[in-house]
Amino acid sequence: MTRLIGRYLKHSEVKESSHRRHRFESRFTRADLELLARVDEAHETLSGPATKKILEREYEIYQHVAYGAVGDDLGSTHLQLTEAPALP
Repeated sequence: MTRLIGRYLKHSEVKESSHRRHRFESRFTRADLELLARVDEAHETLSGPATKKILEREYEIYQHVAYGAVGDDLGSTHLQLTEAPALP
């Protein structure tokens, strides 16, 4: 805020910055995140390794292809996803 006030006092205007932050490509699609959210909700938000095991079983035993893609990349990312804000 102080920076913006200083800029206004110096130039009599404040312009929106054209700089954009670099964002890494998401490893999960929206469908993957929704699937993970449903699994988390059904199992009352288990630990990352337990959730990964559930996804692996769904893929290997029951041949649910969607679970395989999410389970492969899950790892420690699960903690970050469960603490992330809800999707709009």
